[in-house]
Amino acid sequence: MLFCLVAFFANMFAQDKLYTNTFPLGQVKLLEGPFKHACDLNVQILLQYDVDRLLAPFLKEAGLQPKGESFPNWEGLDGHVGGHYDEI
Repeated sequence: MLFCLVAFFANMFAQDKLYTNTFPLGQVKLLEGPFKHACDLNVQILLQYDVDRLLAPFLKEAGLQPKGESFPNWEGLDGHVGGHYDEI
């Protein structure tokens, strides 16, 4: 039992020692270049999607009536695909 407690608390503080030089994501600014271009293009394309169809699998999973039909080619990937765009 004592070993388990020591191992648990050692793991809690190990993460702090591994990443001592972290900073908030809000302090990051993407400058002009291929990565910013790709990010901007991704946002433009995402904004062209039908929101009701994008949200359909999440509403269905929550037991609510979707306002649109799910994208058929995203069948089984609904949560996975949505997770890629939750930060935009």
